[in-house]
Amino acid sequence: MSDTVIKKINNTIIFYERDNEKNIEQLFIDGFFNSDEKENVKLINNEHWIKKHYFRKGLMKFLGDNYLYAKLQNTRSFQEYSILKYLVKKNFNTCKPIIGWISSNMISYKANLVVEKIEDTKTLSATLISIYRGERDASAISSGYHLLGKEVARMHHHGVFHGDLNANNILVTGEIFNSTDKSSKGIYIIDFDKSKIQKISKKDISSNINRLKRSLDKIGIYNENDFKSFEIGYKSISNDPI
Repeated sequence: MSDTVIKKINNTIIFYERDNEKNIEQLFIDGFFNSDEKENVKLINNEHWIKKHYFRKGLMKFLGDNYLYAKLQNTRSFQEYSILKYLVKKNFNTCKPIIGWISSNMISYKANLVVEKIEDTKTLSATLISIYRGERDASAISSGYHLLGKEVARMHHHGVFHGDLNANNILVTGEIFNSTDKSSKGIYIIDFDKSKIQKISKKDISSNINRLKRSLDKIGIYNENDFKSFEIGYKSISNDPI
């Protein structure tokens, strides 16, 4: 990543894109990105940026925000930064990374990442809950799912496996499920923690799509007939079976 600046400041390593128009390093030194780091996600810079502080989940939750020390390229924030940067350069709809950093004591590290907030969007889950509770426009819902399937196929076409493709990690603009005349520019896939750039297998495809189905089902908005449009949209971009 030759266009990524990597600097060590005391016990912290920061990384950001070389051609960023802002003086990111000076902002970091001045404490612009500081916060109490008690929350996983926090809005900063007048709510235009999102700061993500990484916490462990599952069986390792008791370790909180501490991760076993690793070389920079293997840390959580650098890996997510790299995937976002790769996708943005491919003109894929996701968050643009601003800066990431790790603070370490050579035994463990803590990780942070700042990305641009995508304005005027809601999560897929919130959008669909609202739609299914109101008046359903079957053709618009079908069209929205079709576009969503195409966007997930594009992600796989770029060789990205999503670590947790659920209905809260997809953002949509208001018109996506309310019109039949639109493009997928209003669909954004976010949160690429634990994701990978790799050769996408049939197993990877099934894993991502089944995770999305489970998340929709968990909140009571999975509709098999509607989801068929997702599958048709996916296949229109990819020849892989799902």
